[in-house]
Amino acid sequence: MFYFLIEQRQSFIDAGQGGAQPNLTNKIVREWPIYLPSLPEQQEIVRRVEALFALADRIEGEVARALERVEALREAVLAKAFRGELVPTEVELARREGREYEPAAVLLERVRAGREDGHTKEIPTRNRRSSRQSSLPVENCD
Repeated sequence: MFYFLIEQRQSFIDAGQGGAQPNLTNKIVREWPIYLPSLPEQQEIVRRVEALFALADRIEGEVARALERVEALREAVLAKAFRGELVPTEVELARREGREYEPAAVLLERVRAGREDGHTKEIPTRNRRSSRQSSLPVENCD
């Protein structure tokens, strides 16, 4: 009876009478047809419905646990990414390939030293030119 009434909920709502808050009258409830199968069939229906609800509860629990694992995995991946552990570093790649690796600090120092000696060319910036600069010829930096 409980599951029948739950299934009939929308029909009860639709049958309500009144304006802003429709109500069921005593007459509507008394005349509502209720079809009841035999007691063994009712018991089988309830058994199946409860088994399906139990299955839904188990699936819901599995989904919740899976979401927890996904969140933990996401945090672990982010932590590894911030520590630089997801991809090999340039140093590791150079060692594997048997080539030399020049750290950025050494490269910067070499560039600075070259500029001080006058051995490097100025590299043009990608900033927009002002109208004053647009009339100037652009030099080839090759």
